[in-house]
Amino acid sequence: MQKLPVIPPKQDVLAILDAAANLKHKAILVLIYGSGRRVSEVARLRIRDICSKTMRVRIENAKHGTNSYTILSDTALKALRDYFRAYFSSYKPEDWLFPVGDRENTLT
Repeated sequence: MQKLPVIPPKQDVLAILDAAANLKHKAILVLIYGSGRRVSEVARLRIRDICSKTMRVRIENAKHGTNSYTILSDTALKALRDYFRAYFSSYKPEDWLFPVGDRENTLT
């Protein structure tokens, strides 16, 4: 018999999201939770993959090498806008959404 994954209660997930002080970490966590995507998929997002007009996130090279779209929640959009205002002064659409470069802004 296949085991089903354990899904934490919504209030526990919201408490974790609210506790994230780093804007980059919060944006990543909210995107993962809100869109149901893998960490690796969210880590590979580029700025151009986020569309606030259609409230969609484009996932390139998802499972089995396919491209797909997922939802962008209002909460995720707000977190992304807060993160973007704090960390991006200039950008190009092909830039990574979550670059790994400066020590203050990395996941580790």
